[in-house]
Amino acid sequence: MSQNRYCATLKNGSTKVEKLGQRETARRLRATIGRVFRLAVATLRAPADPTYSLKGALAAPVVVHRPAITDERELAALMLSINEYTGGPTVGAAMKFLALTMARPIEVRLMRRPEVIWPSSMWRIRAERMKMRRAHDVPLSRQALAVLRGVWDASEGQELVFRSIRSALDPLRERHELRTAQDGVSERGDVLAWLSDLRRAQSSTSADMTRMSLSGAGAPGQECGSRRV
Repeated sequence: MSQNRYCATLKNGSTKVEKLGQRETARRLRATIGRVFRLAVATLRAPADPTYSLKGALAAPVVVHRPAITDERELAALMLSINEYTGGPTVGAAMKFLALTMARPIEVRLMRRPEVIWPSSMWRIRAERMKMRRAHDVPLSRQALAVLRGVWDASEGQELVFRSIRSALDPLRERHELRTAQDGVSERGDVLAWLSDLRRAQSSTSADMTRMSLSGAGAPGQECGSRRV
């Protein structure tokens, strides 16, 4: 098949996906096919990568920015909704643990049992799973430890802590399991944030409390220390 035929075939296929409203899927499809062709070029199985000619031909996905939760009452409503989640126990536990540790969803989904250091109440994320390729220690509160104890027996004999409901050997699936649960939590809690936005919310709240402390309005966490969210 000639280069032009390759381009035409890929353009038609990507356009069909794009017309369904799945712009991001169409772009990912082009990127995946491109990786295959680049490997083929490197191994002398194809003369060129036809997807290069399609750059800019597909419409860009519509990005909707969600505001971070900076109000304590909205954050409390979200936490209560997470606590009242009645779906799968592993999914619910993962959402609670995600909220309590402010970790990235992928870090929680791929959490391994050996990474939990019970005597020191610490979660040591391996260096190969971190962006900076350095091991990262996450202190675990008593609430986070309680969540882990609730799912610990269920993962006995397996490496993953939060395993998929479909297979004990696979982690939770972010798109089909974790994000589906997030939709339900957001609607019930009447808040406009995903659980993955809690990191940004924590950053904003911590910055506000630090400014209050420096201005003499109170020590960070002093007012919230007695509250149970």
